[in-house]
Amino acid sequence: MLRQQVQAIHDGPAVGPIRIKYVLIACGVLGGLSAVLSIIFTLKNGLTGSRSLAQVVGPLAHAPDSLPPVDPHDAAHIKSYWLRNTEAEFWDALASFVEAEKPRSFQEQLLFSQLTLDMANAMPAATWVWNAPGDKVALVEQLADCIQKQGLSAAYRSLPGMTYGDAKPFPRSVAAELISLGLARWQQLYT
Repeated sequence: MLRQQVQAIHDGPAVGPIRIKYVLIACGVLGGLSAVLSIIFTLKNGLTGSRSLAQVVGPLAHAPDSLPPVDPHDAAHIKSYWLRNTEAEFWDALASFVEAEKPRSFQEQLLFSQLTLDMANAMPAATWVWNAPGDKVALVEQLADCIQKQGLSAAYRSLPGMTYGDAKPFPRSVAAELISLGLARWQQLYT
C-alpha cells in the first residue's frame, strides 16, 4: 500500500507538466503559424491587389540623395537600407509607411513593431541599462498616450527626440521595444 502511494506520487506530477508542455508548444506553433500567415497574406495582397509590391514598399525604399536607391523588390537591400539610416530617417520612414498603408489591425501593427525590433537587434549596440524600472514604464505610458492622441506615425516620429538619463538618445533596439510596449499598452488602455 505504501509502495503504491509512493509510486502514485512519483508518477502523478510528471503527467501534469508534460501536458502543459505540449499545450505550450502547440500554442507557440499556432502563434508562429498565424504570424507567418499574416505576413504571407500581406505580401500576397500587395502583389495581387490593386497596388504593386513597389507601391507597398515604396515609402520604405525611398533613400536620401547620399544613399544609392533601394530596389523595393529586394528585402535584403531594404533591410540594409534600414540599418544604415539615421534614427530620424529610420523612424520617419516607418511613420510614412504606417500613414500610407494604415495597418488593418492591432496585431499587424504589433507584428510590424516586433519585426522592427528583430532588425534593430541585428545592429551592434552598447548594453542599455535603466536606472529604475519606473522610467521604462513612464515612457511606455507616454507612447501609448501619443498613439491615442496623435496616432502611431506621430509616436514613431517622436522616438528620435526622446532621451534618457544624461540626455542620451535611445538605441534603435530600445526604441523599438518601447514602441512595441507602447502599442500593447495603448491596446490595453484605449481599445
